Amino acid sequence: MERFKQFEGNWICEHGQILKIRWVPFIQTIIAIYKPAKSRTRILMCSRDENILYIGLHALHWLEAMLVMTLATEIKTKKEIIIPMLECGSESDWSEENFGFPWVMPLGQFKREENQ
Repeated sequence: MERFKQFEGNWICEHGQILKIRWVPFIQTIIAIYKPAKSRTRILMCSRDENILYIGLHALHWLEAMLVMTLATEIKTKKEIIIPMLECGSESDWSEENFGFPWVMPLGQFKREENQ
């Protein structure tokens, strides 16, 4: 749980996406509330490992596709950022553009919302 704390909060992408990462004590899990720039808001289940947060994009979670979120520090400003990467799973539709998850794109760095 402690390692998750560094991800918790509100993040904004340079392309307009909003990401809110929360701990839900009732179900003992991490969720991501993801608002794409041009689509509806989605509530997604997460898992974590060390300094990486995995956000499942489908009910099959990592079997379908996920966003792999890695924490980093911006060199010039020394501020925390999240670097996302789209990874496919064994059940991904390889024939579709963006593995069938175009609402995630475009990906860019997420910066922590200033007024938290």
